[in-house]
Amino acid sequence: MSVLKSILSADFVLVDKELVKQLGNVKAAFLLAFLKEKEQKPLGKIIDGYFPLTVEEVQAEIGLTYREQAACIEILTSNNLIHSCRLGGLPCKRHFKLIK
Repeated sequence: MSVLKSILSADFVLVDKELVKQLGNVKAAFLLAFLKEKEQKPLGKIIDGYFPLTVEEVQAEIGLTYREQAACIEILTSNNLIHSCRLGGLPCKRHFKLIK
């Protein structure tokens, strides 16, 4: 796929430059933008404002590995931008809630 075709397609995530500066990490800003998109169209049941998103789903969609995700989640939680926890059945799933 050409770069121009990729840019013109609807399959992209917008990342705020000021947020990248604030967080000091492009991947964390990218993950936050991705989570915002997924909050609007969750893949599973929303529980108390928390939506499910597995490591595998994130890796398949945006390419961040488990360790990259963990580092980004730590940055986002320490900046009070998201909250993450494990909820639901067996096995329990990772859920996220964006802090407004």
